[in-house]
Amino acid sequence: MGITISVLSDKLKRYNPEIFINQPEAISIYDVELYEENQSYFDPDILYIIKSSSFHLLNVGSYVNILCVMDNALQVEYLKKLNGNILILKKDVDIDLIYEEIRTLLEGHKQLVKNSEKLHKLVFEGKGLQKILDAGYEMLGNPIRLEDADSKLIAYAMKNRPDGSRSNLILKDYYFDTSRSIFRKYASQKKPDKAFTGNSAVYIKDTDEYASIVSNVVIENKQIARLTVTEIERPFKAIDYEVVSLLCKVISLEMQKDKFNKNAKGFLYEYLILDLLEGRIKTPLLIEERVKACNWDLKRNLFLLAITTDFYDNHNMEIKDALQNMFNFNRSIIYNNHIVVIVDSNDKRPMSEQNLASLKAFLKSNSICGGFSRRFNELKDIAVYYRQALKAIELGSYLGRDKVVFFYEDYAVYHMVDVCSNQENLKKLCNPALLELIEYDRKNNTSYTYSLYVFLKHKGNHKGTSEELHIYPSTLIYRLNKIKGIINSELNDEDFNFQLFLSFKMLEYLNELNFTVDCKETGNSNL
Repeated sequence: MGITISVLSDKLKRYNPEIFINQPEAISIYDVELYEENQSYFDPDILYIIKSSSFHLLNVGSYVNILCVMDNALQVEYLKKLNGNILILKKDVDIDLIYEEIRTLLEGHKQLVKNSEKLHKLVFEGKGLQKILDAGYEMLGNPIRLEDADSKLIAYAMKNRPDGSRSNLILKDYYFDTSRSIFRKYASQKKPDKAFTGNSAVYIKDTDEYASIVSNVVIENKQIARLTVTEIERPFKAIDYEVVSLLCKVISLEMQKDKFNKNAKGFLYEYLILDLLEGRIKTPLLIEERVKACNWDLKRNLFLLAITTDFYDNHNMEIKDALQNMFNFNRSIIYNNHIVVIVDSNDKRPMSEQNLASLKAFLKSNSICGGFSRRFNELKDIAVYYRQALKAIELGSYLGRDKVVFFYEDYAVYHMVDVCSNQENLKKLCNPALLELIEYDRKNNTSYTYSLYVFLKHKGNHKGTSEELHIYPSTLIYRLNKIKGIINSELNDEDFNFQLFLSFKMLEYLNELNFTVDCKETGNSNL
């Protein structure tokens, strides 16, 4: 998309331009050239620069856009006869300099059009606010901060640099310090020349020589947020004002799409959780500031619940809303087609038994499943616990567990085994004593392996082992003595017993643990 001669006139105001529109501005300007003497062909989408002293030489048959630099008087009848539109600069300026300026303006306009297409595409594809800010950072080449109307941080975009770099030191002071909002600092030094109205960009110079462009994000004539771009990475360019204005308009579209103006706190929760999952914020002070902006009163214990579905976004949103209504799951988002919920509790359990039973029933009725991470205390670590929750679902499903809710705590050992399986042959890592016992059971049709598994599961407790096996204590002692003889080892060494238990888990992961349960090993079993 090119630029019209009227828009170009507006950008050249300091030259006191005067414009004559003889034809409708149906053709936009894409390029600029200097008029050549005796030139007979004129491209309608090129702006031709000519001095007024040469204007009478023009021989134009088709539509043309002309910029005329005044170096002597010009008769108005020439202007009215021209088949096209004319922009006159009343000041006598260097024609080569104005040529370079217009060429720069046209290049900037082309880039602005490309930027607009890119940003609107991100909105259309539902990439989210952070992707929009990241794209804005690439366009502006300077750090960006987005605050809500109360100067609370919503999101930011900057280049990752080594600790101690100039940019990081500045950003530490101005961006991440909860007591010194960058806007408040600049506003206290120098008031802007004009009020914050609409999406107008305002340039404010600080006494410390760090400048910023500030602009409002407006929805329905109401200021919803403020965008600040700080001059740290590179000096500002003239086009940056237009990019900032464009960025604010696109952010406004994104916020309207997310109903930000109707549910501001929910919006802040979502983007905080998203940034944490993506690893974009790790600074404790910044996390603390954004938690405060959400009015989030964090409890002692945190859990992450991930619910995996095969549904489309609309259905996922319905599921998310239903869960929120049932269990007050307010801090949740849809991320990578998973419903992700941050559950905080003063208890060491994520939910009461009653609520857990209701959750299981809900998930089962919708043919979906969920996974709980381990308990944690730091929000900055939720990406780790998100992976734990997904791993619990993956391993529980792989091991054929008939459940709809999986707890990572139950599958942590299998996770370690899963990691090892990528490096080694798991069966070769198993303790040979267990493999000998399994071979003995296979040849003799006995089930000492299962008895040993239950014994290890109960950490050597005879009472609990006897009750689960439904045998008398004397029968258990008989079996244990038999097992000791087969594997030629005692069962009172903690390290040895742990090796046996881990070997059981590896074989179970490999689906090579098929217990045979019978009563052949003793005559007084009450199985």
